[in-house]
Amino acid sequence: MPSQLISSSGCCTTCDDDPITVQVPGPAGADGAAGAAGADGEDAFTTTAAQFTVPAVGANVTVTLTDASFVPQISNGAEFYLSIGNAGYFLLVSKSGNDVVVTNPSGLSTANAAPTTVIAVGAIVTVSGPPGVDGAAGAGGAPDTATYIIQTANGSLGSAQVLGSLASGFLKVTTTTGVLSSVTDITASTDITGTVPVANGGTNIASYTVGDVLYASGATTLTKLAGVATGNALISGGVATAPAYGKIGLTTHVSGTLPAANGGTGIASYTIGDVVYASGATALSALAGVATGNALISGGVATAPAYGKIGLTTHVSGTLPVANGGSGQTIGGYVYAYAAGGQVIAGTTAAVVVFGTEGFDPNNTFNNGTGVWTPGVVGKVFISATILGQFAASGTNRYKLSVRRNGSVVYTKVIDVVTYNVDTSYSIDGIFDCPANTDTFDIYLDNLNAGNFTTATTAQGTAFFAKILSA
Repeated sequence: MPSQLISSSGCCTTCDDDPITVQVPGPAGADGAAGAAGADGEDAFTTTAAQFTVPAVGANVTVTLTDASFVPQISNGAEFYLSIGNAGYFLLVSKSGNDVVVTNPSGLSTANAAPTTVIAVGAIVTVSGPPGVDGAAGAGGAPDTATYIIQTANGSLGSAQVLGSLASGFLKVTTTTGVLSSVTDITASTDITGTVPVANGGTNIASYTVGDVLYASGATTLTKLAGVATGNALISGGVATAPAYGKIGLTTHVSGTLPAANGGTGIASYTIGDVVYASGATALSALAGVATGNALISGGVATAPAYGKIGLTTHVSGTLPVANGGSGQTIGGYVYAYAAGGQVIAGTTAAVVVFGTEGFDPNNTFNNGTGVWTPGVVGKVFISATILGQFAASGTNRYKLSVRRNGSVVYTKVIDVVTYNVDTSYSIDGIFDCPANTDTFDIYLDNLNAGNFTTATTAQGTAFFAKILSA
């Protein structure tokens, strides 16, 4: 059928000539399906996976991150800084896996945390360029010093959170929107999953049975040792070997009777009266008691002792005999005294020689102030005296040295003076009767010479010795 077109002049012309093709648009088609959503962007922050210590200014430290994929590699001299928690800004040196090496830079407008400060696990880490000069706060906008946590969803910025708005503490996602908040404490039952490994100070063990004991079964492993029946002890298995419960051995761990070689006696039972003595270098034995009236007597060096009587001649019993150096009685005993010298007996006078220092007087029978000895017994006594001194030159050349009892001479020696003005030793001794226990004895010097006699100052040169022989 011929087509007709209305011309611009409004005329209608029959179009029987060559046909004209005209394209007329049809109705619009339906909208095509929406394209797939773009991939989520990478996190713009991470956290520290292990604690580290802030180094000195200018020094490096290796920091292990939870995920270092967003940290750039250094190239063409570019500088990047890592903001790490409250430690400050650190210049990025290198990256290997999740380990980054950073420098504690100098010249920051705000100083980093002091060196030796320990930064805990979980500190937030972000990347920034070199710290610039603080900018003025924009009208109605955030200051240029603000740091943001950016959440991205389907390629669009959904929200931004200012780190400075978070209080001190631990960062925690508390809502399903991913918004971070700060909490003072982390609750183990809700905020931590699994068990804390040994490498982080934990045990890696989640449950126990009452009585379990933990021990190291490896350099980084703890294991539970279950309790056993009562009466057992925890015994070392040796170096680098697990311990175990068991009995303390008599020969290896000490059990039963402690042997002498280990500080014990090696004796498990006794009879009343037993005496323990060394029967060898590493052995003890029990010496049984015997009848009353016996004493334990040494058998000599490296010889066992034995019970027996104390011999009067061999072990000393009763009164010490004269043959063994005793007095033969139970009273009196020995007396020894000496003079310091300097006593002057004028010519033609007589005086008791004074022995001012007592060397031995167990019964206090000698008076060192007067030179008088009171034996206190009835019997016989032995007296010996030595006088060291010198005579001044004079005519008679003679003196008497006597032993007196109760002020009366019982024995005398007349001695001629041979040398004058030279210290000379003169002596007298003898055995004398002591009729009464109140009798006294002294040494008496009668200077028949006109010149003075002076005792010498030589130590113990003038001495008195006496002992009781019988009573």
